[in-house]
Amino acid sequence: NELIKNGMLFTVATARSAMSAAELLKDIDISVPAVLMNGVFLFDLKNKKAVAYHEIPKDAFFAITEIFVRRNKSPFVFFYGDDGKFTIEYTDFKLPIHRDFYEKRKGKFFGEFKKVSEYEILDDMHPVFISLSDGYDELKPIYDAAQKISGVTCSFFVKIMHKAIDHDNHTEHTHGEMRTALHHLTAGGAGKDFSQRNCCQRQGLVLGIKVQNG
Repeated sequence: NELIKNGMLFTVATARSAMSAAELLKDIDISVPAVLMNGVFLFDLKNKKAVAYHEIPKDAFFAITEIFVRRNKSPFVFFYGDDGKFTIEYTDFKLPIHRDFYEKRKGKFFGEFKKVSEYEILDDMHPVFISLSDGYDELKPIYDAAQKISGVTCSFFVKIMHKAIDHDNHTEHTHGEMRTALHHLTAGGAGKDFSQRNCCQRQGLVLGIKVQNG
């Protein structure tokens, strides 16, 4: 904050949404719009509004949600409204981590969750991001299929929580149990993403930190 006060331009780039990023960064006087949701948003956290964002085209939205539904998955689907608020649709909590995602974010001032029987595009709402954590074998076929859909970009990465290593047995423990590490799949509107490099080119020197997802 002292460096920001003295004129340094500071921001972050993260896969997180405004709902979780704002909580983590609440004690930092962010001086430049943040890059959120893997480059989908350029977001002004201070004034709680989007500077720019990429929307998922309607045809691509229904195509990619159908891929999840056919495999009995319930991703969190983010919509950005004309009122500057997020709505997150979901159909069910398939795993404990899905309920945990919901519990940590419900009631945040940036948006609200909505349980639905099927995914739909609401009036004055723009689909921007789809997110799900699950096992590798569950998500890899979805990722492969989603990659073929025009109008979206996808990210697929490992997400291990509270990992502990048993060096004697060369095993990994998560939450005290032997289990496969969770993976995370996201899809967002395509286009020229709002990368840190682009921010530097437009606004001069920017010190950026990527917030670890967890």
